[in-house]
Amino acid sequence: MRTVVLSRLRLQWTRYLMVLAVVAVSSGFMTAALGLSSTLTASMTNDLAAQYKNADAVVTTKADAMSSFSSTPQQLDELSRVDGVDSVWAQYTTAGVPSSKDVSADGSPVSTSNLPGDPALLPAEIKRARSPTGLTRPW
Repeated sequence: MRTVVLSRLRLQWTRYLMVLAVVAVSSGFMTAALGLSSTLTASMTNDLAAQYKNADAVVTTKADAMSSFSSTPQQLDELSRVDGVDSVWAQYTTAGVPSSKDVSADGSPVSTSNLPGDPALLPAEIKRARSPTGLTRPW
């Protein structure tokens, strides 16, 4: 039996080599796919958690589907009066054209968001900058 196995191995060594190559390629593919999945999951988790990184507590309310605000001014006032609360911020975003200076270069309305009173609540550090004066179309 041993002689038969050795003779087959000598005659058909390329088959065994191809099996090893297929196993190596498939395990490399699985390693890359699982590594990419893990990286994307960690990146998405960090992006979602970044907005709460400096907050000690996050309070949510049930918002009406048609409402653009998630909290009323009365609720924010109540929260700001709680002992130990330094800053309260209800984040919202609106899109509109209040004046011609808020229209982008292509004429579409600009999305605006409110900022917290305490800049430490922002997910990114604000640098000092100024708006561009002459917008030109890239085409």
